[in-house]
Amino acid sequence: MVSDSSRRKVLLAAALGSSLAPFMVSAFIVALPSIGREFSADAAMLGWVTSAFFLAAAVFLVPIGRLADRSGIKKIFTAGIGVYAISSLLVIFAPSVEALIAARFVTGIGAAMIFGTSIALVSLVFPEAERGKAIGINVTAMAVGFLLGFFSGGFLTYYLGWRSIVAVLIPLEIFIVWLILSRLRGECEISRQRELDPAGMVLFGTGMFCLMVGFAILPNRTGGALLAAGLACVIVFIWHEGRIKTPLLNVRQLGRNRVFVLANLIALLFNTANFAIIFLMSLYLQSVRGIDARVTGLILLIPIIFMAGLSAYAGRLADRIDPRIVIGSGIIATTLSLLLLTSLENDTPVPLILVALILMGSSIALFQSPLVRTLVSSVPREVYALASGMVETMRLAGMTISISITVIIFTLTGAGTSPSAAASPANIAALHMIFWILVSISVCALVATITLRKRTDPPVPAS
Repeated sequence: MVSDSSRRKVLLAAALGSSLAPFMVSAFIVALPSIGREFSADAAMLGWVTSAFFLAAAVFLVPIGRLADRSGIKKIFTAGIGVYAISSLLVIFAPSVEALIAARFVTGIGAAMIFGTSIALVSLVFPEAERGKAIGINVTAMAVGFLLGFFSGGFLTYYLGWRSIVAVLIPLEIFIVWLILSRLRGECEISRQRELDPAGMVLFGTGMFCLMVGFAILPNRTGGALLAAGLACVIVFIWHEGRIKTPLLNVRQLGRNRVFVLANLIALLFNTANFAIIFLMSLYLQSVRGIDARVTGLILLIPIIFMAGLSAYAGRLADRIDPRIVIGSGIIATTLSLLLLTSLENDTPVPLILVALILMGSSIALFQSPLVRTLVSSVPREVYALASGMVETMRLAGMTISISITVIIFTLTGAGTSPSAAASPANIAALHMIFWILVSISVCALVATITLRKRTDPPVPAS
């Protein structure tokens, strides 16, 4: 039995752990131009500083979640914080941009261990009557992490250098580990299924890795080979999962659930269309407009404020009206934001940029909660964690693909090869091309949302 005091401390640890990844993501986005100047890295290489994190998280999230169900939630969560601390040291002492990218990949593994366990940890220590509020606090901590990352990331980069972003987190990571080890006795296991699916884990992780990296390095011939290998792994994974008694994913059951499949597809498309906006605007504001990291961080804080402020309202609205309407509104807001940015030039008025960013932040609020609500309501209670893990994987995969599109266009056009030439016509033309591609992806997400239907039949029980 966990006391009220211990519950609050466990919630604090889970919330702080959940805020680490959003903080580092947003802070590093602000710091990218400074990193580029130190290592003489072009925009394509800087894209990998962000993509490596999302790639690792997407590859390991589902397998680690399955491992945590069997081996213990507390153990995997605590180990995830430890991995974060180790990766922080690797980032601080990175001698090159390649070493920094490798360190960010390790950070992504730690993030997968935290993402896959923090909600489950809170759910296990709080009674059902208090669980919703506790989970809400944990989710809010993620938004606060984004807010603080943009705000403090700019100031830390400007005054102390970009390495200070991770240095300030090490004491916090040590504190989180102490809270969990001292306040939560014993272990937390939520699955009675003791068997693992190691072959499924390897196939899933390898397939995700090959597909994402292959897509990112197109049109390189190696990229095509990796895409083919990734597709082969996915096909073998689906075949394998249908043949064993304790699969990593019950692909037969989930494949028959049209709402589940469509919702995951929409999550992938939306995050692909949306995420690169803030990455590109950080580069644009600092490299093209000459705005320093402090002011850029404050500007990029604006969409996150709108996202945090509207999220609760969007969730309540989806309870009262058809969630598809709210989801579609979010996708339309992203499309309008992208359309505004297709006209971006060296002297675009800052108010127009702010409108585009406000639309982007609002779109995330309108989209995220209603989509998760729709997806989770389409599956039985016993696979809620799996459903949440899948949509989180699609979100991370979409973010990775979004940055990869940016890298591909900069590589194909020869733009972004020199940070000092960021304001050149070639770079501005590349930005326009990227935004138009993202507009088309956003429209596809809207079409998929229109075809989404509410379930009228009860979800099929998990086998």
